[in-house]
Amino acid sequence: MNRIWKWLLAIFVASALAACGGGSGSSESKVKTTVMVYLVASNLVESAAYDIEHMLAARSGTDVNVVLEIGGGTGPGTIAGVDMTKHARYQLKPNAAAEKGWSLVRMPDAQQPPQVAMNKPDTLRDFIKWSAQAFPADQYVLALWDHGGGPIVGFGNDNALGEGKAMLVNDIVSAIKSAGVSFELVGFDSCLMATLEVASMLSPYANYLVASEEVTTGWEWTALVSHLVDHPQTSGADLGKVIVQSYKTSERTNGRGELAFTAYSVTDLKRVGAVVAVLDKAASVLQDAIRTQGLDAWWTIASARRQSEDFQTNVLSPGMDLVDVKSWFHELGNAKMLSAELVAEFDKVYAAALVYTDVGESDASGLMMFFPRYSTLNAQLQSTYANLGFSPAYRGLISSYVAFARGSEMPRAVIGETQKASNLLTADVTTTFGAMKSAKALVGQNYDRGYAVLIKDGKAQALQQIDGTANQLRMEDPNLWPMVDGQVVSLLPLDGKDEDDTFVIPVYSVDEEEAGLLYAFKDDDGVLRIRFYAGAQQVSGAVSEMLEVDEGDEYIPLIFDVATQRLGRGASKLTAPAGDWVLKKSALTGNGYSVVIGATDLTGQLQWSTGAVSLPLAP
Repeated sequence: MNRIWKWLLAIFVASALAACGGGSGSSESKVKTTVMVYLVASNLVESAAYDIEHMLAARSGTDVNVVLEIGGGTGPGTIAGVDMTKHARYQLKPNAAAEKGWSLVRMPDAQQPPQVAMNKPDTLRDFIKWSAQAFPADQYVLALWDHGGGPIVGFGNDNALGEGKAMLVNDIVSAIKSAGVSFELVGFDSCLMATLEVASMLSPYANYLVASEEVTTGWEWTALVSHLVDHPQTSGADLGKVIVQSYKTSERTNGRGELAFTAYSVTDLKRVGAVVAVLDKAASVLQDAIRTQGLDAWWTIASARRQSEDFQTNVLSPGMDLVDVKSWFHELGNAKMLSAELVAEFDKVYAAALVYTDVGESDASGLMMFFPRYSTLNAQLQSTYANLGFSPAYRGLISSYVAFARGSEMPRAVIGETQKASNLLTADVTTTFGAMKSAKALVGQNYDRGYAVLIKDGKAQALQQIDGTANQLRMEDPNLWPMVDGQVVSLLPLDGKDEDDTFVIPVYSVDEEEAGLLYAFKDDDGVLRIRFYAGAQQVSGAVSEMLEVDEGDEYIPLIFDVATQRLGRGASKLTAPAGDWVLKKSALTGNGYSVVIGATDLTGQLQWSTGAVSLPLAP
């Protein structure tokens, strides 16, 4: 080849490389890893600033790019040069002549996005495409930062331009697919996104997924970025493990690794297809059982669902209904709805797909999925799930399960009159069988959970879970109610389990201007201490990132209007103290209180006893 042709070829190659990596005007050369952080600040502006500051504090290096798209916030935030109500792109650049630390640099105007809401799939797509073109790398990592709500609610509540609504999982997957970039790791720095649905739908476009089955306080970004600098070609499995391990020891989780509701996992997405294949077999078996055995099969499935480990599944959170996948399979096996061979096949492929888990003290296994418990008759929610790009066989099972629950053969729980005897209240629970000509011998408890409701002036001041036998609800010591600072509050186990050591209190946050939940933990000394708050996004249904309760934070307990059946705010505020914030059961004082006993039936509907008993009861 003569010199002129070599010269022309060199120009052609250089032009081609520029088209691939520098088309956005960037002079960045190809590095080992580019991390794309899609940060939707929503009403977590302070948390966003906290994480950005921790990114900047990490060790710096030149083999890694970290680029961010920030916006959607309710306020500008406290990071210099960043207005989180405005949609903009940034880059971390190593500090000059420093071994540690980065600077946050705003990209030139020519590379900035239009002011379009960040909960739009096209916005996420364009960020991914721009990042890969302007910051080419051997591999890519995508971090999705904001609220999360599982397979039905989705991710990302843009409060500046997007009316607070979340981006559905179908839209997230569509954005990644159309961007044409394959990821080594996709991670959700958000709540409730470690689901089989999400993993399956992302599997064609990424190697690994890191996410949480539970609500979360957020990643430890200093550890994450420092690990990438030290190991710029790290695998998604190793990076995911660093994210999970550093999470529990971060300042937000008290720094001692004691956060009991941790439920993070790292999933090998190339092995998820085998898990879904076994799920399809199970779905076919269960759907056929409902078709041929009717109520007997439905009742057994519902009872197994009630016994499974679940997340954000209680009478206060009917829009989630998330169940741990492994626990669900095993309870169905215990109930003889699935064969031992099929459960063993599931265990094998599931263990291969889960690379790493840290589930605290819970029985979580790493991934969860939707199956209705309290949302069985919620037509809108069921319709949303039916349109999800997930297993048709499994969606068909849910459709059959829900259709039967709405049918004329479905039994209903009926709560009898509340009876009092000394310091005990009881109410019998019977079952009506609708159009069925004869009642079948149904095994087990004919209701889901029992509750007592404290009423004053026509409003439910508090709700607490109570015990019961197979056909009777029982409330011992009805004068005792959960109180904070002498004020009665509703108190429910986090996931509806009697043995739970984590409880939630429905409140309105004065500071955050939203309804949400206070989290109380039973410590080794048996004392319940309130430590965290998570706000419920009313528009999207998503649960907030966990926020540590600080001295002076103000909350108003939520009450229930019996006449209108709507939640509202109570009359008094609760203010977090400087030290331990303790919750305990105390005796009622004053007059005008009454209590009714109720239960949720196996479709998740709340039924109440006839009449009410006045409180306090005489000793």
